[in-house]
Amino acid sequence: MPGRGSSTGSSTGSTAWSPDAWNPGGGYDWRSQYVRTSRQVIDEAADEAGRDPAAISTIYNVAGRITDAPLAIRDVDGSRAGGSADEMLTSLRRQSASTAPTTRNPDGTWVGGSVWQWVDELTTAVNDFGAGGFVFSPVADSPEDAERARARSAREIVPAVRAAIG
Repeated sequence: MPGRGSSTGSSTGSTAWSPDAWNPGGGYDWRSQYVRTSRQVIDEAADEAGRDPAAISTIYNVAGRITDAPLAIRDVDGSRAGGSADEMLTSLRRQSASTAPTTRNPDGTWVGGSVWQWVDELTTAVNDFGAGGFVFSPVADSPEDAERARARSAREIVPAVRAAIG
């Protein structure tokens, strides 16, 4: 069995016994507490089964838009990142009233951005959070837009992430 998706404690632990990959269900991403907790269960169960935990990749379903212009960056805790302390305070005060699109939803899940934002985020997911791969599902207004987004991802994002992670 090459991989398995799981989203409950018992099935997460069983992932360590045979699959080569784990796919967190529910759209959870690499920065979520759910993934950190679940991955710990998988790693401990792999050790108990005599397997190297690193041999079990985590493959993420990533849905989002590829935008032409960069989006405002929202940290995992829901706050907008960047700028001076005064700018961040001002941003935090206005956050509830702001409707500007951001790279993460209020729950902290990645929702997209410009090509360089995708490259930066996916490279970070691999280098800092151990992501083993991604399945891209474009968020688009039409089937034609979705196909263009898949092609753009394959042409611009995937090669740049591969180059960045070496």
